[in-house]
Amino acid sequence: MNFLTCRFPGISVSLCLCVLLSGFSCKAQEQPPTPEELSKVKVEAITAAAAEKMLQDAKGKVVVVNLWATWCPPCRAELPDLNAFYKETDREKLVFLSFSVDDPEEMEKTVKPFAAKQKLAFPVYILKDPDLEDLSKKLGVTLEGAIPTTIVYSREGKPAKPWVGSISKEELQDLVKSYL
Repeated sequence: MNFLTCRFPGISVSLCLCVLLSGFSCKAQEQPPTPEELSKVKVEAITAAAAEKMLQDAKGKVVVVNLWATWCPPCRAELPDLNAFYKETDREKLVFLSFSVDDPEEMEKTVKPFAAKQKLAFPVYILKDPDLEDLSKKLGVTLEGAIPTTIVYSREGKPAKPWVGSISKEELQDLVKSYL
């Protein structure tokens, strides 16, 4: 999907170019999230060791881990489905952990406003040092370095094979069903 089609559906390219060349900025149309929207999202920087501890603390429940970034188009595309999945989840039986691999220095400027605009109901943890090898060890899986990646863990803490690429709400529900 190109920029002009994404921002200006149904408007001719020549009109869009004319508007752009006249000094109009598409970015300027985007409104930053309000303080109220920002207060509704939880975004926290953590280490890979803290991610490992979260997994350990969740034993006895099914765990879904999702790795993503704000700059990743397939990640952005799957977030509404992940958000819907999270909202419908019984949190007594399942833990959902969302790990952003964005630059931790962009947490306040990029990740938190993005999460607020997306109205993410789940907490977002941004990895302070997203080292692939270390993260693979801590999560107990072999990560290919591609995002989005979703991993489902059994109640005993055993990971299934990572799902690389976007996952729909229905696909995730089917994947989790056998573990509940």
